Amino acid sequence: LDHWEPGNPLPPLTKSDLEEQVRMESCIQEAIRLSASAMTVRKVLKSTTLRFTDGNTWTLRQGDMVVIPGAYVHANPDIHPNPEEFVWDRFLEDGKSETPRLKATFTNGEGKKLSRNLAFIPFGGGVSMCPGRFF
Repeated sequence: LDHWEPGNPLPPLTKSDLEEQVRMESCIQEAIRLSASAMTVRKVLKSTTLRFTDGNTWTLRQGDMVVIPGAYVHANPDIHPNPEEFVWDRFLEDGKSETPRLKATFTNGEGKKLSRNLAFIPFGGGVSMCPGRFF
């Protein structure tokens, strides 16, 4: 908000004004991470076998229901170190940057990169995400 001066009333905010508030967005996402409890529930459309890095496998059959608990993902210290603490810049690539950017990826406990869509899921995921995410 380059055109605003302290002591003056805030002018009407535009969409581009809000999009520039990357630090504020990071704070909001961190608050949501700490309080969100949504679960993503999906039906398996095609039978498949998942192979994990520890050698275990799980077979999902067509028609099975899969639940991904967002609260578990958001509280996982392998993805979000010190998950019980409010870390305002957790969602920034570099919190010290003059022009901060929101993270696109996170890292799990094994050092593998996780898409932001897997590490932060307060509104579910996929094509049927909560329409309230825009509010």
